[in-house]
Amino acid sequence: MFDKTGFGKIGPRLAALLLLCLLAPALLAAPGLCWRIAGAAAEPSYILGTMHSEDPRIVNLPAGVERLFRAARSFTAEVDMNEASLLQVSQRM
Repeated sequence: MFDKTGFGKIGPRLAALLLLCLLAPALLAAPGLCWRIAGAAAEPSYILGTMHSEDPRIVNLPAGVERLFRAARSFTAEVDMNEASLLQVSQRM
């Protein structure tokens, strides 16, 4: 019955659009990827959530995050320890 009206083709797309509209406010209000850890006895530390991507645009960080990187005394990164990534990391050091 739906195929005769064309709703069979539009239905899944319409459902996906409706779901996106319902989730959009929650996604926009979600916390960022950068967390501040602070205590009374030490300087604050920051954790930037992991982003696994081959896209070179991933390094385009918001200005606030970039300022934190520049002000940091140290930096620790998660590295996939395979042969190709080890070669890339060693070439950049």
